[in-house]
Formats: sequence, C-alpha cells, structure tokens
Amino acid sequence: MSSQSSKQLFLSKHARERLIERSTLTECNLLELLQNNAYRRIHTKWTPDIHQNEIDQYLKDYGFTFEEMKQHGMLRFRVAFKHLMVWSCTDERPLTLIVEPNSGTIITVLNSDDFSSNDWSNKVTEESILDVKEKAERLRISVFNVYELQVRWIDEIGKPKLKTFSNPKIESITPLIPPLEELEVVARSHVAIGRDVWLIVRNRKDHSDIVLEKLLDDTRLWI
Repeated sequence: MSSQSSKQLFLSKHARERLIERSTLTECNLLELLQNNAYRRIHTKWTPDIHQNEIDQYLKDYGFTFEEMKQHGMLRFRVAFKHLMVWSCTDERPLTLIVEPNSGTIITVLNSDDFSSNDWSNKVTEESILDVKEKAERLRISVFNVYELQVRWIDEIGKPKLKTFSNPKIESITPLIPPLEELEVVARSHVAIGRDVWLIVRNRKDHSDIVLEKLLDDTRLWI
C-alpha cells in the first residue's frame, strides 16, 4: 500500500475508546488528517507468512538458521502493521496509530511520547514530530472554510425553488460527513414533489466553490 489515503481507514472499537481516552481529537478530525496525508509513517512491522511452530519445526528438521531459511525462500514476510504518526493541534502532542494495512483498520491510538520501550520509539524524533505538526497546522488553516447543503428543484407548477440548510452541519469534505446517503435523505424529505432536484454542497461564503453536485431522481410525495 504505497499511500495510506488510497485505502479508506476506519477505527476499531478499541481505537475509538483509546482516542477518547488519550486525545481531544474527534474521530472525524483524525480521519481528516489521514485523508489529507497529514501523517508520517514511522515504522512498519513485518511478520513471517508461516506460524512460529512451523518455523521451529523447520529449524529442527533441517538444521537451518533463521537467516538461511530466508535465503532459501522458505520464509517470506508480509506487512503486519504500519505505524502512522499524526499531530493533535488541540492537545499539542503527537499520536501514533497502529494500522492493519489489508483492512485499513486502525487498531489502537497511542501517545507517541509515552511508549519509549517499543521498537518504533526511536522513530519519534524532533524532526518527525515537527513534520506532522506542520502538516496538521497547514490543514487546520485550510479547513476554516464552512460548507453547507443546498437543494434546488422545480416544483409541481414549474417554479424554481431552493432551500439552504443550516442542519445537518457539514463537518468534513474529505471524507464527506455526513455521508452523501444521509444528505440525500434530507433533500428528498424536504422536496416532497418536484423534478430536476439538485443536491449541492458549497462553500458558505464563496458560492462558486462547489464541492459536490448531484442530480437526484424526481421526487414524489412521501407518505
């Protein structure tokens, strides 16, 4: 996985609990950092493709060393976990995320500077911390824009109509939160009868900054 943003990441139940315990970052804040590449991969943990008892059996039967087994292709390795570091602007400290790369699951959330005995602790350096801090602060400045949901349609007598919603609040653009499916429900529930129904997510101050436009099916009266 060359780029973490190429796979949608999500938090396990355990990771959500540790995030609440160890940071004031919301789940949405954390995912926004990851989606915008505001992180640094500080460590990769590799694991053999066979179980330890099989390795022990090979060592016993053939007398090979572990290194010789690798040289002869008896052992191959895969990525078990990736360690990503991010910066919490609200807490002014770094966090380390343990990620299972195949599923994109964030297994847990750790305070980067509280785990000096781990095999990745030497990667938590002043340089790496400064890197994620600068990325997070740049992103923080860029997300000051506020976005809103607007729906436009033609009513049953052919009159153009529009509705701009203060709720639900658009919490994030990348990823879109609330998700598109929820915004569609809001739009359809408001436009009881209409055609040419457009769902739009736009910048509240700069209306030319439209991040999403979707033509919905013509609506009918909901009962």
